Amino acid sequence: MRLPICQVRAPLPTRSISPEIYLDTEIATLFSNLAFTNSLMSCPVRDGAEAFIKEGECVWARVEGRQFNQDVAFQTLGFDERAFQVSGGGQVALGEVWRLGAAWAYEHSNLETDTNAEAEGERASGGLVLKYNPGPLLLAAAVSGGMGWYDTKRPIAFPGFTALATADNDIGFITERLRAAYLLTSGTWYLKPQLDLNATELVLNGVSEQGAGGVSLIVQGNNETVLSASPALELGTQFQWSSGTLVRPYVRSGVTLFDNNNFALEASFEGASSGVGPFRISTTTDNVVADISAGADIIAAGGAELKLFYDGRFGERVEENSGGVKASLPF
Repeated sequence: MRLPICQVRAPLPTRSISPEIYLDTEIATLFSNLAFTNSLMSCPVRDGAEAFIKEGECVWARVEGRQFNQDVAFQTLGFDERAFQVSGGGQVALGEVWRLGAAWAYEHSNLETDTNAEAEGERASGGLVLKYNPGPLLLAAAVSGGMGWYDTKRPIAFPGFTALATADNDIGFITERLRAAYLLTSGTWYLKPQLDLNATELVLNGVSEQGAGGVSLIVQGNNETVLSASPALELGTQFQWSSGTLVRPYVRSGVTLFDNNNFALEASFEGASSGVGPFRISTTTDNVVADISAGADIIAAGGAELKLFYDGRFGERVEENSGGVKASLPF
């Protein structure tokens, strides 16, 4: 007779046998894909009455470094991820007020948990965006997604036994986003309230570990769907250098609210008898995080742009800091 699934939550009898690192890669992938989707949302113009929100035609490239940290809690492990991403894309006009954009990205990451489990990963992403931009209003619909591949090492140690469990695992992901923004100006200053609505699906494929004998894990695949909303307010201004170059510094603050901050999977030990059912483990992340961004667009007289940016997310347990540079050329 098959026994029922039991719920196991950290702290475990020995934390090193926890498969939580596979959930941690899901959480890191969620935040990574939300950040990549942001890159679809800007192809600035230099001049015009609504230049602070106007979308043009351009090609662009971006490099970004990112560090994500989730603190340990009584029932869950903590982890850190460091990642480096390169991306590029472009945008074309479809008439006077419509724009179509596309982007791609490659990201390399290293994730480590408090139990010294490690996952070295690569993520490949792509996305499309359609924008409607009449005057001070911007409406956009975007979809982005891709795949992440991870080499996972999980050291196991308890009295009388040590081993290293290894596995190759992958996660598919897709995010759909709707954005609404509106421009309010006063001279060289502006306010831009905006709202993003996101639906993200994460698909963890099944994992079979090797190298630890009977305590190697067989992890069942799972799907997680996370809805989120991100209201924000951006404040910026503009000034001109003597060369004619425009500089547009800005700050933006807001929050992201997640409907689902619980991630769970089922796993069993390779050496478990056929009558023993899998156990279930879950972890949580913050359901509300503060979003803070700052940067500057530097736009030459011919329209070429260099953007320096910083983005941060801060919650009760989560802290994410990223920064980089983006260059674009109009056509």
